[in-house]
Amino acid sequence: FSGDTVVMDLPEAWIGTPVEKIVEYRYSLLRGKSLASIEDAWKGGRLIESLHELAMSERPVDAEVEFEKAPSGNIFLDDNSQPFGPGAPLKRLKLYSLPASNRKIERLYYDTDLLSYKAVWELYTSGVEVSRIQRAFSVGMFGLKRNRKLVPTRWSITAVDSIISDQLI
Repeated sequence: FSGDTVVMDLPEAWIGTPVEKIVEYRYSLLRGKSLASIEDAWKGGRLIESLHELAMSERPVDAEVEFEKAPSGNIFLDDNSQPFGPGAPLKRLKLYSLPASNRKIERLYYDTDLLSYKAVWELYTSGVEVSRIQRAFSVGMFGLKRNRKLVPTRWSITAVDSIISDQLI
């Protein structure tokens, strides 16, 4: 893909968009899959570091993805997760040019003494989109250094929504 693809993964921009168009956005995104341990969030590694850079990025990133085999699968729809398209095992991910990072997310990523719920609330109250917070939470970017964990997207959505709603009540 080329051009401005930011809307494809930014639910806040979908207001007023027909459902068919949203499904088209989501289905056009390919997913690279790779086994990882939940502790990899703080242990690091090239793939995790790249995912952290992607999650901090303000704009879509120029990247090249190589898959072990051709992506496959039908669109998956359910009440607990965003629609997603075909996927395949990830062979290689190469980031070319990184746009500026979201400074708020970046600052809290490097604060390894701040509890994750405080980071989520601070980002929310400073105007960072909830979907960006959820994405960063999913790849284990917040919390005490050794408590950071990779979590499934649906869990990060639930956790971030719970943290924000608990603070709002």
